[in-house]
Amino acid sequence: MQTDFYDPFATHMSPHPDLFSARDEKEHAERRRLVNNAYSMSSILESETYIDECSQLFIQRMGEYADSGQNFDFGMWLQMYAFDVVGTLFFGKMFGFMETRSDYGAYITSLDSYLPVLATNFVLPDYLRSVRPFLANLGLKRIRDAILSIVAIRQAASDVVTTRTKELQEGKVGRTDILQKLFNVQQGKGADGHFLLADIEQESYVAIFAGSDTTAIAMRSILYFLMKNPKYYKKLQDEIDEATARGELSTPTVRFSEASKLPYLIACCKEGMRMHPSVGFTLPRTVPAGGKEISGRYFPAGSKVGIYSGVIHLDKSIFGDDADVFNPDRWIEGDAANMDRYMFQFGGGSRSCVGRHISIAEIYKMFPQLLRDYRLELANPDREWGTRSTWFNRQIGLDCKLVRR
Repeated sequence: MQTDFYDPFATHMSPHPDLFSARDEKEHAERRRLVNNAYSMSSILESETYIDECSQLFIQRMGEYADSGQNFDFGMWLQMYAFDVVGTLFFGKMFGFMETRSDYGAYITSLDSYLPVLATNFVLPDYLRSVRPFLANLGLKRIRDAILSIVAIRQAASDVVTTRTKELQEGKVGRTDILQKLFNVQQGKGADGHFLLADIEQESYVAIFAGSDTTAIAMRSILYFLMKNPKYYKKLQDEIDEATARGELSTPTVRFSEASKLPYLIACCKEGMRMHPSVGFTLPRTVPAGGKEISGRYFPAGSKVGIYSGVIHLDKSIFGDDADVFNPDRWIEGDAANMDRYMFQFGGGSRSCVGRHISIAEIYKMFPQLLRDYRLELANPDREWGTRSTWFNRQIGLDCKLVRR
């Protein structure tokens, strides 16, 4: 089971725990069963048109940069895109990052300031966790401002539930977004009090934390390694061009059902996420009663154990002698099924990321559109990117130039 490491992440927005911080295995399983259908791939694809709206605006903005010839922070735009997808799926509309070309509500800046504080709390002893709010108030102004912005995000989650409730009462809702799917859970399986309006607020709030940075990090990683390795970039470009020539990719937006049939695209996406997992922490577990032997070593009950996904992803016995280099061909030529068993970019087992299908849909749909319309180039091809690992492995320095094809 999970350790007390996860306790600081608890939202306390509902009498029921959120899926990430819930420690009791039975309770977690019950909560997960309630929402599994809402987060299934078939459910996500019922919302595909909303993702398409975000994709079209993103492609339009990229065209503006291509026409200007300017270098720009492509990594930031990928995060703004991911945020607006969360907005359209969980808050009824895009937040406005791409529309305003800015950090809407200072959400990105706030999360970037707040997450290091939150991550520190994961490893604090209990007696210091209890005084965390006091310590935060003594901290830097940017941290205090970040906390205020987080409060604003919580309020936004509350407001959207209030608004959607009113719309439902007035018979005005025609959307099939995830927010509506969660309302369906509340009015169906959760009608006996197991899934409250507060739980919908909680799901929307957690989606901002879990669904924006992680997807943006994955997209940055895939594109960075492709631009650093022109041989593989060209192979993916050729696959997309050939599928387009055969009429297998829709315009202006590529359908997920079409993108998921491009084997080299999938290989590149998996390889990028293997090389740079989005989460930079080991996610610990408590050894159960009776103890456990792991890799020839005995750990008594109550021990806290874990392994960072990035370590698994570089294991040469699984991914080959070249595991430390970017090589999408391994997914075509090697034992992809076995390698998939050891991919933990979304976690694993019963605790795997409930929103992983949203991320996969965003990524698979975006790249064929992007590479079909533009040629991507690093502004400084000889320079390595930087990373800032405070809970998330956030990259810095993905400045690019786009050229229309």
